[in-house]
Amino acid sequence: MDTYHIYQQEYQNYLLESKRGDKHGFLVEALLEGTLNGDILEKKLKPLRKRNGTADFQLVEVIRVLYFPKVDQEVKDMINEVLIDFPFWLSKWNDGDSDLVYWSENHMICHISSSYLYCQYQGGVCDEEDLLFHYLETKLKFGFYEALSPVYLPITLSALLNLVEFSQDDQIQRMSHELVDKIFTDLCYFSLPRNGSLLSCAGRTYPSYRHSPLKKNIHQAMRLLIRSENVSTLPKASRLGDFMASGTRYSPQYIPPDATNPTLPQCIENMTMSHSLRGEDGALDVHYSERFYPFLMSAGLYLHPAALEKILGVLSSTNLWNHSHFRILKVASYIFCCLPFFFPWVLNCLLMPFNNITCGSSLTDITASVYRTKSVVLSSFQNYNAGQTGFQQTPWMVNISSFRL
Repeated sequence: MDTYHIYQQEYQNYLLESKRGDKHGFLVEALLEGTLNGDILEKKLKPLRKRNGTADFQLVEVIRVLYFPKVDQEVKDMINEVLIDFPFWLSKWNDGDSDLVYWSENHMICHISSSYLYCQYQGGVCDEEDLLFHYLETKLKFGFYEALSPVYLPITLSALLNLVEFSQDDQIQRMSHELVDKIFTDLCYFSLPRNGSLLSCAGRTYPSYRHSPLKKNIHQAMRLLIRSENVSTLPKASRLGDFMASGTRYSPQYIPPDATNPTLPQCIENMTMSHSLRGEDGALDVHYSERFYPFLMSAGLYLHPAALEKILGVLSSTNLWNHSHFRILKVASYIFCCLPFFFPWVLNCLLMPFNNITCGSSLTDITASVYRTKSVVLSSFQNYNAGQTGFQQTPWMVNISSFRL
């Protein structure tokens, strides 16, 4: 048995012995013992019934439970009652599901992967399989818009780990495995060599993650991959760690760079982290059909002049004007319906004075550089959205012994 799976077993025992309850560890308990407390299950199903905006975070958890062989059929029937009419994708969305979010990168893979695995579980055909292949192929080739995000990449990883563990399609399983390796490898390159803490530039993150990273979900989960003299104890329980410990099919093809490995390059320049916007292989070209236009939204191009007409088309074709996130723009829907060919041009003209804001949220064209010593990591996105107003972006960071600068 390789080092990773030995450590994984230790972590499983730790989760069971510490009785982490509904917050962390319930997946390991469901896998190994087949037990799932009724209160915990209800807590996971309630957001799915209410169609809460982040219900897909619970969706990937209950999908995982469906595949655990020791879990009682009665529990699986309760899950199935909720999922049987769940709107896994925009094509099934209606006004009553107004808070569900599909279009950011992490939400997208949670919904699409869960749709695929639920259809596979039911023995049916998944309407979103083409979207799943498009997602996996483009991320492998071009990278992630939410580059190096300690907030959102753990969510993306949980969905990908479900595909690694349960997909019966060898190609989907292989591509998902490669993507998990890719994410962990990139994160480790930007982590502090002394203890593996992650304080780096990021495509999207929260202010709290720019301060102390040591207690965060991503740091605890990454320590399952980092076993060294300086990091010898088990990590604290975490949501992503629960996914990593409740599976058997993920085995790193290349263990991500050990945080203390002296052979790692000290300086890496101009790593391509996300898709370019324009060009033959740019996002505007690759996400070429209306079916793939939501991928442009996941790139932060909501009101970007280059993608505005396509985004308006998505809002109209799916009636997202009634969604809580876009309701403020609903008056624009009436104009768009009357003047579909001229309205995008008119709106672009009106938004032109605000281009530093509408273009600033773009998560495309990210290249990153990092300089690492044992106790210091300097990282930055190169020439990224200069002079524009960003959203949740951290274009540079200094990590000095797990303290930010």
